[in-house]
Amino acid sequence: MMTKLDAEMLLPFYLNGTLSAEETAYVEQALAEHPELQEELAFLRALREHLEDQQDTANSPGELGLKRLQQQLNSPKPRTATQGWRVAAIAASFMLMLQTAVTWQKDEPIHYIPAGGSSEAGITGTLVSVTFVPSATEQQIRAVLLDSNSLIVNGPSALGIYQLLVDDADKQALARLQAQSIIESLQVQ
Repeated sequence: MMTKLDAEMLLPFYLNGTLSAEETAYVEQALAEHPELQEELAFLRALREHLEDQQDTANSPGELGLKRLQQQLNSPKPRTATQGWRVAAIAASFMLMLQTAVTWQKDEPIHYIPAGGSSEAGITGTLVSVTFVPSATEQQIRAVLLDSNSLIVNGPSALGIYQLLVDDADKQALARLQAQSIIESLQVQ
């Protein structure tokens, strides 16, 4: 035996006329017994009519748009330019592999060039990685570099690490650099 809730769930199908004869009879009996189901059915009818009216005024491309879409679906697809990109990607990969091979084959001694782009050639010294305390100012860092006879070769990195080249001619330069209070860490490489 179906309940009132079952009949209420079948109302949309009753309105569309898609129920079996047995279900239709049951829904009609429930409609006669429960006036609130009749109100629900009236609401569903009004909603259906409103939606049908909206279909006519909707912003659809209509029949002409449908025909154009079907024509585009049936037409042969244009050839995409993926072949050109594929060739470019292969060429770029080859160049990267070649560059890597050439770089690994270099057995030349390391020659440091100051980060400031100075034209001084042949600078020799001890390479040191340094981090400064976060509160260190540019003026304080410059004073430490001048006092320790050091040049910035690289940096700062994303972690705040500078690579310095300490002049080997000044035997006390590394010791003076280590004694500075604004240096957080120092590592000789």
